[in-house]
Amino acid sequence: MDELVVRTTVYADPADVYAFLLEFPRYARYTDYLDRVDRLAGDGGVGSEYALRFSWWKLGYTARSAVTDVDPPTRIDWRLTTDIDAHGCWRIEPTTVTPETADGSIKRPGAAGGAIEDRESGPKPAEESGTEADTETEADTETETEHMEGPDTEPDPHVPDDQVTIDACEVSLEIRFDPDSASADAVDLPRLVSFGWVLERAIPLIKKEAVSVVERAVADLEGQQRSVDLEVIVDSDRL
Repeated sequence: MDELVVRTTVYADPADVYAFLLEFPRYARYTDYLDRVDRLAGDGGVGSEYALRFSWWKLGYTARSAVTDVDPPTRIDWRLTTDIDAHGCWRIEPTTVTPETADGSIKRPGAAGGAIEDRESGPKPAEESGTEADTETEADTETETEHMEGPDTEPDPHVPDDQVTIDACEVSLEIRFDPDSASADAVDLPRLVSFGWVLERAIPLIKKEAVSVVERAVADLEGQQRSVDLEVIVDSDRL
């Protein structure tokens, strides 16, 4: 089996990362050759099945995959069920990160301009809103605001950096496959084009696509673009 592992640190809560990665249809946004992912069965858990529509050069191909095991919030296992022996997993390992060890673009919690926030609701306002807030006097509101610290306020200077932790986890995309098991009947080849020629050129794209998926998923999870430090481990002469 050829093996590929792409690993990086993601500055987000492990449970949120797990739920995010469980949504396989979103992966079509992260690669150049995966056009779409259709859910065939299931809700993302064990037994869920998907059709993955790929296109490259003059070729189109639909693979079938299934979620074979899950261990929330640390692991999602999957396997291709047609045409080639291939399987892998997402591995999510919680870790402790401080402002000193975090990526330079990641701010400590509570720091002005912090990178990590709720992507749907955004930073919580310091003032209250709604009917109850309308009944408060202006003086009461100002007094309360002075004692609140939101995502866009300065952190308590009395708390040392080594005592501040940032939600983070080590995320790995692991892929194992046997190119020799690929079925020549899986794609409709143009005239004078051999299946071996296609495999020789398509296999190296797996590494490129895996890196792209991880980089773009990290940007969505963190809510910002940054230079992602990736560890890429390859056990194959063909990748």
